[in-house]
Amino acid sequence: MPKHLSMKDAKLIKKHFYILKTLGSVSKKHRLDILKNAPNSLFKVLNVIFNHCITGVIPLDTKNRKKYKTLLKPNRSKSISAIKGRLIQDGGAFPALLVGLIPIIGSLLSKLF
Repeated sequence: MPKHLSMKDAKLIKKHFYILKTLGSVSKKHRLDILKNAPNSLFKVLNVIFNHCITGVIPLDTKNRKKYKTLLKPNRSKSISAIKGRLIQDGGAFPALLVGLIPIIGSLLSKLF
């Protein structure tokens, strides 16, 4: 995988950036409602973000990479429906990960657009 964010991925993330910000700031009940009714393209975005976090395109420090490894690694190669099921089922570290990634993703997108 390349060490940069492709335009296709960037456009996909930019399209769903508002939802990602919302998911990071709402309560667990609202987050589960949003995820249950979300389109599959949102889970494609999350898969792209997970892959880029693991490969280092989206920089995470060593402490956070170890902390979120249980969320990132298992979802890396799963199908969209499997990712959706896993996030709806537990969701545990997901909001904390999003809160930390939103500023990083925003700065990456601002460099591209």
